[in-house]
Amino acid sequence: MLALWVFVVGQSGDCEPPTGNTDLTLLELEDEGQNVVVGFMSSERTYDVVVAKNPVTVRAESVEAGATISLFYEGAYLPIGIGSGEVDVSVSLGMSALVVVVEATGGLVRSYILNVTHDVPPQTKTIPVPCVSAVPAPNELGFDLTVAAPSVAGGPAPEDFTASFSGVARVPKFYMEVASNIIPGGIQQGVVDDVAATVQVRSGATGPDVLLTADLDAIIPGPTNLCALPPGQVCDPANDLDPNDPLAGNTDCLGGVLPCLPEVTLIDFPTSSDCGAGGVCEAIGEGFANPNSSCSYVGFCFTDDLSIPLAAATGVFTPDSSGDDILFGWADQNVPDLVLCPAAAPRCTETFHPDGSYDLPPAVYANPVAPMGLRLDFSSLFLPLQCAMAEPGGVCTGQTDLGCLTDADCGAFGPCDFTVEGVSMPTPDASLIAVPIEAPNP
Repeated sequence: MLALWVFVVGQSGDCEPPTGNTDLTLLELEDEGQNVVVGFMSSERTYDVVVAKNPVTVRAESVEAGATISLFYEGAYLPIGIGSGEVDVSVSLGMSALVVVVEATGGLVRSYILNVTHDVPPQTKTIPVPCVSAVPAPNELGFDLTVAAPSVAGGPAPEDFTASFSGVARVPKFYMEVASNIIPGGIQQGVVDDVAATVQVRSGATGPDVLLTADLDAIIPGPTNLCALPPGQVCDPANDLDPNDPLAGNTDCLGGVLPCLPEVTLIDFPTSSDCGAGGVCEAIGEGFANPNSSCSYVGFCFTDDLSIPLAAATGVFTPDSSGDDILFGWADQNVPDLVLCPAAAPRCTETFHPDGSYDLPPAVYANPVAPMGLRLDFSSLFLPLQCAMAEPGGVCTGQTDLGCLTDADCGAFGPCDFTVEGVSMPTPDASLIAVPIEAPNP
């Protein structure tokens, strides 16, 4: 994709090329076989080609023999090569503005073709994704979203581009602590039954919703077969007593008579048994010094939230002709059972459902997990989480049935009171990932 801001500047700053110049030649840029007109050159003037992103690689091809190729930057000519028929000259510079100059015999400026490319680094943001679960708990999860998109050219006939998405679903360690306190001896692993996180484009382009699921190659230990008993015992289906009857028993399992169960996605929890003075667990208030800590109950602590990697997926998008930034985020549109309050009874009846906030979809383990949700098995304690992208908010102090993200949202009824937990407001554009359109419309 082309990555340029292009200006054609005449003597008086007009935006049209001059007329009447017999030696006026066209400067073109080539990107993936598509020529795009970006400027003009003549023997009298060189017109600006301004590159919006750094660094940039300028590549000259098929420059006539003897032509000198230079970049003019901050008052100085920087030679980058001499044409000799078919040539391939490149330079990488951390510049924000480049003027390309080609001079042939007699000082006439000639046209040639440039390839202008640059790498756009992926962008990553943690975007709040509140969830409803069957367990009363802090409902805000943070899903990391990574967007990798090429430089995107706009204009009246913008070209499609392919964006790649990946991410991480994060589950608060609260859930692991609760499960570990219930199960004798605690748990340090769980099963990821299902994960769905859908990327949507909010504005700036049109394109599909892109569904991300668990990255099985990045989850440790990942796909695993476990015995019916003892709990957590790994087994190999090749050791089934009867290959035609999986229930006949497996030699890896208790007594050699209990079966090896179908494969599940097993994930290690972030734990530490460093519970003593000065240890890892004590540093987070979960060491032996705290009689109500995980260490005191089960001999280890949970050091962080649970991170579930999401496998990369791609989508093809068409930029809008407006030239505005393209905004990507997690799903908050066409999410089943996501309600914007106020809504008809029995929805939006809690104190954390002020006007302008969301009532999130209910969490039922057997229901479809998409477009946003998780299904986790903590040693037969089944945790459904149903989610949507939203921003943690509050209620206006002077009108508690009005939701807010800032004091300004409340006006005369402010300030915004954030002590009411569980208020989920529509996500503002600033919280999303913005992919710029790098060529304005003419």
